[in-house]
Amino acid sequence: MKKLMALALAAMMLLSLAGIAAAEEKVSITMWTYPIGGWGKSESVDEIIAAFNEKHPNISVQVEYLDYQSGDDQVTTAIEAGTTPDIIMEGPERLVSNWGAKGKMLPLNDLWTEEALKDISAVSEAVVSACKSPDGNYYEYPLCMTTHCMAINYDLFEKADALQYLDQETRTWTTENFEKAMKALKDSGVPVTGVVYCGGQGGDQGTRALAMNLYSASFTDPEHTQYTMNSEAGIKGLQKLQDMVNEGTLNADAAIVASDELQMFANGTFAMSFAWNASNASNYASSVNFKPFAMAFPSDDGVPELAGGI
Repeated sequence: MKKLMALALAAMMLLSLAGIAAAEEKVSITMWTYPIGGWGKSESVDEIIAAFNEKHPNISVQVEYLDYQSGDDQVTTAIEAGTTPDIIMEGPERLVSNWGAKGKMLPLNDLWTEEALKDISAVSEAVVSACKSPDGNYYEYPLCMTTHCMAINYDLFEKADALQYLDQETRTWTTENFEKAMKALKDSGVPVTGVVYCGGQGGDQGTRALAMNLYSASFTDPEHTQYTMNSEAGIKGLQKLQDMVNEGTLNADAAIVASDELQMFANGTFAMSFAWNASNASNYASSVNFKPFAMAFPSDDGVPELAGGI
């Protein structure tokens, strides 16, 4: 028994020493991140890495910043070449539905402990669902969740007497009142009310949410196995946008992306943005000389379906 105890203690000491040696070993990992909120700014990431290195001084983190114009091609090229990063920061539409579903991502199931699952489920079952692939594996662990919405130039709406068409307390409006507000803006001389766009995946969630909400369509089935935007309600919403563009109460530009639209909204050129969220409200706070007012997307029954981003 004493010999067994001695052997066990010796083994434990060797394991401890091996652990110390491993902890002191200098290693380098790579992280690629899309411009999600402050993650598109090096100073924000630098602060996070600095905090990480306080606990793990031996681990060097090499960061590469992607954009929504060329980022997907860059990741695809890296996958084909076998030079993928250790960590990638992005939403489930890429990590889970695309690369995870194709077997290109390592499962993060060990992070989804019973306690974590309970905590995240209490916030939103949709977050859990979005992080989990149909194969049963989790390819994403959420850092945060925000609600994508739209925003209006409150000053322009007030000047055009268009505030009467929205419920300021609940930040909602009906499709009918949205049309009336756009006409009021146009009649008051506002050159560009809002622009429907789809130049890239950055901000396209705004275009989707707008078209979907107008007549309460759904973008996919509940199991997320097929797209359902070609339903009667979805087609009706897209047709409504086309009609409004033809009437001149909305504009359309297939070439622009969210960064273009947000800049034009911030400088007062566009009266609305369809790609608003808490992060953009903060990022553009110093650029606007009017009151940006967050609004839910208009819907036929006045009850919007929120578009979440993880």
